[in-house]
Amino acid sequence: AVTAAILIGLGFSPLAAYIFAKNRPGESVSMTAPVTQTPAQPAGQSWLVRFVMPSKYTLETLPKAAGEDVRLLELPATRRAAI
Repeated sequence: AVTAAILIGLGFSPLAAYIFAKNRPGESVSMTAPVTQTPAQPAGQSWLVRFVMPSKYTLETLPKAAGEDVRLLELPATRRAAI
């Protein structure tokens, strides 16, 4: 799966700006699920939030992120469960 990841210290806004094309040229990216959140190191100081991109995109076809706040990466497929 291709994801956009951001280290959250000040909020979700840099990732939302990427998704809705507020800080980069091009079209917005459709919202999909899941969005995951895990503690970053050191734990409790900030969070790593990942947004899974729609399956029509590859790492090469996604709009490029503006700045260093949002990083695009490809992760191996895994199974997850949610409650």
